[in-house]
Amino acid sequence: MQLSNEKQILKKEQLNEQFKNSINIFFHVDDFNNYTFSRKLPQVAVFTTGGTIAQKYDAKAGGLVPVVTGEDLIESVPPLKNLAKIDVFDVVNIDSSHMTLEIWAKLSKTIDEKLSQNDYIGAVVTHGTDTMQKVFISFL
Repeated sequence: MQLSNEKQILKKEQLNEQFKNSINIFFHVDDFNNYTFSRKLPQVAVFTTGGTIAQKYDAKAGGLVPVVTGEDLIESVPPLKNLAKIDVFDVVNIDSSHMTLEIWAKLSKTIDEKLSQNDYIGAVVTHGTDTMQKVFISFL
């Protein structure tokens, strides 16, 4: 069933009102049964440090080694591209048991610099399981 332009505009206005607090949502109607949403995606910064999440088995090394990049991590979860524009910054790619105060300081400085340069709505830091306790304690 094809709706008149007036009814399509009414539906569009109702949806825009319903989603007015959402992030720049716009509604486009080809016909009532074939509609699409488009929106300006929020910008998120992801800072990677390696760790468990970035490791793969290496037979030559005889164990797990941090070789997965931040881009690899993002690409492994395809729906993320529909939720946000993601910029990835690989700060280091090490086993998290090798994190030092100097690396934490570098990470902090990098986050401050990148967040001040762009219109990010948030930041995500990936790290390994060896650093989870230290991160948790830092928020107490």
